[in-house]
Amino acid sequence: MRHRNLASAILLLLGLAEGIQAAPSVKAIAAGGDRSLALTSDGTVWEWGAKQSTPVRVTGLTGVVRIAAGDQHSLAVKGDGTVWAWGQNTSGQLGDGTTTNRATPVQVSGLTGVAAVAGGAARHETASVPMSFLAACRVPTAG
Repeated sequence: MRHRNLASAILLLLGLAEGIQAAPSVKAIAAGGDRSLALTSDGTVWEWGAKQSTPVRVTGLTGVVRIAAGDQHSLAVKGDGTVWAWGQNTSGQLGDGTTTNRATPVQVSGLTGVAAVAGGAARHETASVPMSFLAACRVPTAG
């Protein structure tokens, strides 16, 4: 499965994946337990793995600047610092106050000003880093 995901990522990078015409350049790739993600230069997110063998655009996400993949969930940070999550939610890892699995992204409750996220696997963790922390540490947040 991982080899097929890697092959799909390479095809996406080259703009050759089935159904993709003149793909924007890929800025970041993230791999989780059952899914892979690509963030493109136009701020959209593409996903494959989790029951789909070719990359498909994640519905409802634009303006994304960072991505992360957990074991069976995905995360995105938009340019406004909000966090969006989708996928399995059995432990509440999507942060929407429920344990309902989500096929499309939902905004994580109570998080704003976020610069980075990480998705874990062992216990379905999700972590975020506020922009104010990065600024205090003098870590550049652009790019």
